[in-house]
Order: sequence, then C-alpha cells, then structure tokens
Amino acid sequence: MLRVSDLSVDYSGAVALSEASLEVNDGEVVGVIGNNGAGKTTLLKAISGTVARRGEIEMDNKVISGLPAHEIPAHGIGHVPEGRRLFPYLSVEDNLALGAYSQTQAHSDDFERVYALFPRLKERRRQQAGTLSGGEQQMAAIARALMLRPKLLMLDEPSLGLAPVIVDQIYNTIAQLGKSGFTILLAEQNVAECLEVSSRAYVLQTGSIIRSGPSQELQKSDAIRQAFLGI
Repeated sequence: MLRVSDLSVDYSGAVALSEASLEVNDGEVVGVIGNNGAGKTTLLKAISGTVARRGEIEMDNKVISGLPAHEIPAHGIGHVPEGRRLFPYLSVEDNLALGAYSQTQAHSDDFERVYALFPRLKERRRQQAGTLSGGEQQMAAIARALMLRPKLLMLDEPSLGLAPVIVDQIYNTIAQLGKSGFTILLAEQNVAECLEVSSRAYVLQTGSIIRSGPSQELQKSDAIRQAFLGI
C-alpha cells in the first residue's frame, strides 16, 4: 500500500531524515520506534507533504511525493499529528467534520462510527475541543483522521503526555482498529506498547533506519531492550 524510498529531509542544512525506506502492506500495523529526536515525526510529516523532502513516496502504486500537502489526504492517508493539533475553539463535532474535508460532506454514519469507537466524544460533541482532557483530545484527533475514511492511518506519538490508564485505553483502540483490518503506521517512543500492537517495526536513530523486523523478534532483541526499554 505505502512504499517510501530513500526519503530525506533537511532543516536549515541539518539532516533530520536520511534515505529512509519502508513499506506498509494492506491490513498491517507497522511501528516506527526511536528516541526523542530520532526523526519519527519528520518521517510522518514528509509522507504527509508538510515538510520539503527528497526521495519517492508511493501510495497504491501512485507516486505522491511531488504533491502538495492538501492533496495527500485524497489519496487515503489520514495523519494524527504529535500534539493532536485540534482547533481549540471549535466544538468536538466541528473538529471531526473538518477531518472529512476531502469528501463532499461528513455523513451521519461517519460520526456514529467514530462515536461508537469513542463514546466519550459523543458526550462532549458540543464542547470546545480545547477544554477536553489530554486523553479526550487524543481520542478526538484519532476520530478526526478516521472521518476521512483513510486507507492508511498514521499515528504520531499517541501516548505522549498521557497517564498510563489513558495510554492503555488509546492502545486498546489502536489494537481494535488493527484487528478490524485498518492499515496503520505508528510512530512511538513508547516502544513496549508499539511493539505489542504492531506486526513489524522499523528502528529510527538520528534520522536513519538502523534495523527492522517482526515486532516479536525486536521485543526479544537485547540491543532494543537495552536502548529503549532500559532492560
């Protein structure tokens, strides 16, 4: 479904991502793990077209790397950014409706689908998004991306800044989406959670992919356990 080849990004001459290549197949949950500053956010932004990049990106065998950012969602890529990036003064429901902007309109069944996944959002649908708790905002950010009916859902640090009990809720939802057939690219510092829900993963370090493989194998790797899990 997604193929990234030799993707590179520089910020003011500093290399943030260096010739990264990866693939995500239909129905897979694929992780990208790495410490803060490894290049995970840059990778997802490059795929979404929100930063200048070199290299090639294909989605469903169509090259999209030359497209501007506002055209990328129409190719079926939904991006949940780090920090959620909701519109704080709009209602939850208005934020969700904006997620469906590349469609003609948001349909009632789209709202019901995401409200079934996140019942709390239905309770808060008239509330300003900026007044939600951190966990509720993360739910709203994921729900907004799902309103696009994406072929590929990209999640950037969905556990960032959340209490452990909320992280468990978010990851239960990600696991549920994966089991229902969603294709997901998941970038995380929370290595244990990421490897638990993904089938394969790539390891990013200082902008370069240094290792990849089945998540179960990476969980058992002494190098990964020492570098990321503190074991």
